[in-house]
Amino acid sequence: MTIPQPPTVFAIRGALLDRLDVNYSLARAASAGSVKRVPLGDLVAEIRYGSNTRATAEPSGTPIIRMGNLVDGALDLSDLKYVQVPPSEVERYKLFDGDILVNRTNTKELVGKSAVFSGDSTYVYASYLIRLRLDLSRAHPDFISGWLNSADARSQIDRVSRRIAGMTNINSQDILALRVPLLPLTLQESLAEELMSARQIYLRSMSHVAAVLSGVSGEVLRLVGMEELGPIRQLSYGVPLSVLMDGGRLDVRYNHPERVAAVEAVKAVPHAALGDLVNISSDRSDSGSALSLSNITSDTGQLRIEQSEDDPEGKGAITGALSFSEGDILYGRLRPELNKVWLADRPGRCSPEFRVLKVVPAVVDPEYLAAVLRTRLIVSQTRHATTGNTHPRIADPDLAAVVLPVPDPSIQRQVARFAQGQYSDASAMRRKAISRWEKAKEEFERSVMERVS
Repeated sequence: MTIPQPPTVFAIRGALLDRLDVNYSLARAASAGSVKRVPLGDLVAEIRYGSNTRATAEPSGTPIIRMGNLVDGALDLSDLKYVQVPPSEVERYKLFDGDILVNRTNTKELVGKSAVFSGDSTYVYASYLIRLRLDLSRAHPDFISGWLNSADARSQIDRVSRRIAGMTNINSQDILALRVPLLPLTLQESLAEELMSARQIYLRSMSHVAAVLSGVSGEVLRLVGMEELGPIRQLSYGVPLSVLMDGGRLDVRYNHPERVAAVEAVKAVPHAALGDLVNISSDRSDSGSALSLSNITSDTGQLRIEQSEDDPEGKGAITGALSFSEGDILYGRLRPELNKVWLADRPGRCSPEFRVLKVVPAVVDPEYLAAVLRTRLIVSQTRHATTGNTHPRIADPDLAAVVLPVPDPSIQRQVARFAQGQYSDASAMRRKAISRWEKAKEEFERSVMERVS
């Protein structure tokens, strides 16, 4: 949704009573319609900041919703972290059906984004979110959240938000002071139902896109003369001493049967170590925004600029960011089972949780390599090559040692064409789904605003 840029604003000396910044002095349009605006605080029964307990990727404890889980006006719970907190804290921060989560710290464009929690499972929420619990006799959660994500609310949020330490913030008092068009409750419910119906269509379309892209893995392996490995769920296994001595790593994780089987399968066809196909770059860049892991979708290799391009936990700009060029491959080294691999179509900066792979094009086709790195056969190697329990990462030597099939260049081109065709089709479906969803949001806002002005 395009928000028109405001004209130049001059604040008259003596009129700056509470805030001295230009944004706060932007003129606000007066309402002249039949529906009045009220402070959001009039509709809120409870407002509370989230838990500041440190979260970990280890699936133990209580799942915690973070700012990166708020996507397109909904909650995406596919990438969760967990906290170990006492029952009293779970009770304090537990989410209930109909609670609204508002992102209080992000980039200027995304601060204030919101989503409604639904269901009865136990989740808590992080400190960079604020929970709104509404007076349901006056306000419908999906309507209020839909409005908070609208251009009308955006103009108010931009006016009161503050930029601090590289991030933009909005506090609870600012949120409660936002002026909401108070439609009759039955009309709120009707408009919210239409918006939620459009969102479900959008989410189903995006799920279909993800399924198409995830299915590329099996076909890529078929083209190189291999098959997907079946699940290996051995609870105990033995490793010959000679293997341990030759392998360089003695730990149980690295010698897991799934990794061993994947390596053996690859070595049955023409293959090479990743370190022979790429140079792992460590070039640093200290200025500009940076892509985080949350900007790359799992399994699909798609770029998603929905979350902040800074620290996904909201703690400030990413430090130690790496620079990359068009044609480089960004490989997510933190929790590699998330399978976040992106073939860069532009230069930029990224979190050090990526590894920048500079492909040697004379040896391997970059599009082929990116497609193969996303296959489950490679994930079966990398997920067992990590070190660390709370934040498992794959080290550069272990990443370089991953073995991949390297067929004849003609097969590589065939794989690359197939993968590119699938990615192109999926991108077209994605653009169509986004366009429909944007139109639905615009229609929702038009239906609200035509009753206000």
